[in-house]
Amino acid sequence: MTLRVEVIAGRGAIGGNCVAVFLNDDEYLLLDHGLRFDKYRKYYGLHIQPLGADELRELGILPPFEAVASSKAVLISHLHLDHLGSLDYLDVLEDEGPQAYLPLRDYYSEVLAERWRYSWKSVLVPHLSTSKRRIKSVEEGARFFTPVKVYHSACPSYSYVIETSSGIVVYTGDFRLKSLIACMRGEETLLGEAYAQLYGDPEYGPLERLREVAEKPDILVAEGTNFGRLITPLEPGDFAKIIERILSRTVAIVSLHTLDLESLLAIAAIARRLGLTTSA
Repeated sequence: MTLRVEVIAGRGAIGGNCVAVFLNDDEYLLLDHGLRFDKYRKYYGLHIQPLGADELRELGILPPFEAVASSKAVLISHLHLDHLGSLDYLDVLEDEGPQAYLPLRDYYSEVLAERWRYSWKSVLVPHLSTSKRRIKSVEEGARFFTPVKVYHSACPSYSYVIETSSGIVVYTGDFRLKSLIACMRGEETLLGEAYAQLYGDPEYGPLERLREVAEKPDILVAEGTNFGRLITPLEPGDFAKIIERILSRTVAIVSLHTLDLESLLAIAAIARRLGLTTSA
């Protein structure tokens, strides 16, 4: 069998990632099944919201149901909607369909699902109590794949190494080459301790870990949000200097994504260094 990888959705777009990696002739793992924000904004707004996940699939905002239903398992790299998509299929397929492997399984099942109950995002979560049993932590899927923690604005985020009958595939998901808090931990002891807590090792390096696990992969599927952009992304050092300049001149209100722990820790450390009082 030839090593086979299919990009089902997300090609040429930011978000909506969905990649199938075939383990053999008949079985494949589905890597992410994200929501495409560009298409979502085309059809929906404040007063027009989706009635269900199937409606989103018909409009190409979510990957096709058949791709999800026919997979052996669904692997989610992190809990941003452009990669998480919808797990409503767990209600529809019940015990017949694939299980989902997520970072922060309990947070998803108990916090996000409750938070989304009264918004349009309620159509994206399963509602049957039996469905929760089929939502697994990424650490439970070791026989199918190897998860590797990477840097991203959602923590934790994972890359996946998948060994098939024909070769090894590495899927990066979203990732940063450098950690915000790693570049500052020499100045802030607490950041070094936080880094060790988040990544399990004070000397952890995602790329080194990927090399250890995958050795020489046959196929690399890399997320490319910033590939080809005319604007160079900020380096962690640039981020720290900008935040310090802002905080040293004015009172600031900072709004962050719930899972963006690295940015929160970095900003808090800068505020502490400046002698500022912070509150959440």
